[in-house]
Amino acid sequence: MSKIIVADLYQLAILDGKFSKEHTKLLRKGAKVEESYFKQVNSNSEDSGKLYILDKEATKEYNEKIVNKNKTKEPETKAKPGRKPKTE
Repeated sequence: MSKIIVADLYQLAILDGKFSKEHTKLLRKGAKVEESYFKQVNSNSEDSGKLYILDKEATKEYNEKIVNKNKTKEPETKAKPGRKPKTE
């Protein structure tokens, strides 16, 4: 499973026929994406005009929250819901 990161997505402005990182427009704040997708979009930013900027603190908080959530999960039971045990 790929690591989930939190990042802001920006649209780059076109200057002299090319995308420029100097002028950007925020499209989505705090987007949760897989690290592989983050890298793919950023590697194609010159063609697509979209760029993710990593929010390290939010990523750390999100991943800690997921880890803590997984630790508190109750173990699954094999009993089927809605059925009562047989009594004789």
